[in-house]
Amino acid sequence: MSTVYRVLDFFEKKGVVIKTRVMNNEMAVYELNRFKHKHYAVCMNCHKIIAMDNCPMEKFIPELEEDDFHVMGHNLEVFGLCKDCYSE
Repeated sequence: MSTVYRVLDFFEKKGVVIKTRVMNNEMAVYELNRFKHKHYAVCMNCHKIIAMDNCPMEKFIPELEEDDFHVMGHNLEVFGLCKDCYSE
């Protein structure tokens, strides 16, 4: 198993895959780098990770004390219960 993660880390360094940490770094999602920005919803019960189709932060403009700060990116996680866990 450690060989798989070494290969994934190598792919990440080369820009082939993107590693996204979720649930306070307890888990990570590796996916092919399609050069598209993504966010995830995480089930708090079964830890299922669901990709979001939109970015709710697209039009968000943060109010910062420093006027000369340029935002380069952001992270957003949504927590809740997936349909299987919610119906139990």
